[in-house]
Amino acid sequence: MAVSQRKQKKNRQRRQRRPAISRRRNAFEPDDVDVVRLLECKITREPMSDPLIDAMPPEDRHRFDELGELVHEQCGDLVEELEHFQEKYPNVPIIYNYLTAVYQAAGRSEEAERLIEETYQRFPDYLFALTNYVSLRLTQNRMDEVEAVLDGRLHICMMYAHRRCFHISEVTAFMGMIIEYLFLTEKLDAARSHLKLLKDINPDHPITRHAQRLLRKSAPLALLAKAMRRLAK
Repeated sequence: MAVSQRKQKKNRQRRQRRPAISRRRNAFEPDDVDVVRLLECKITREPMSDPLIDAMPPEDRHRFDELGELVHEQCGDLVEELEHFQEKYPNVPIIYNYLTAVYQAAGRSEEAERLIEETYQRFPDYLFALTNYVSLRLTQNRMDEVEAVLDGRLHICMMYAHRRCFHISEVTAFMGMIIEYLFLTEKLDAARSHLKLLKDINPDHPITRHAQRLLRKSAPLALLAKAMRRLAK
């Protein structure tokens, strides 16, 4: 589960500014369509403001920032407090995302799945609602619904054409979901292209490592297919 970022203010002040994205210029061909499309958008590691969170009273906002730090550490014992936030602020989608993550961390998979469904129904334009929903449908092998949601928009800049700046966590979650979709639909070359780019953007993230493991499984099949094509000549 991918979780969106909310860093404590003191951490925001201490952290040094880093490049929006580290680009190895020789890692891709100049005409690589995936790279061109992604580089049309700005990718940042800096915290992005959320007006709904900023509108909270200071004490709630401060505590929610603290909870965001703990969610990133996969603490499953935050359920009760986040459920309280959800009840108090039912129109703030990031709370649903955090609560989904802690449900999963606590092994409460049925509740996590129900909340993923609810979050996407309530906030279909929220990026993490979409990535969680599509990933769930992929595990359920409900490909028709996946195709309907994606509608051929396999790049974050196409899915959210009104935006030009994304946090690295958003890009990572979206690309990880797309790689899984491409793998399951046997579009392995495209999946590897996406993985190459994801490794350049966020090489050590668990989503990236999961995608690498996924595509390693496809290597023997690819070799077999290549051998069969040679025999057919």
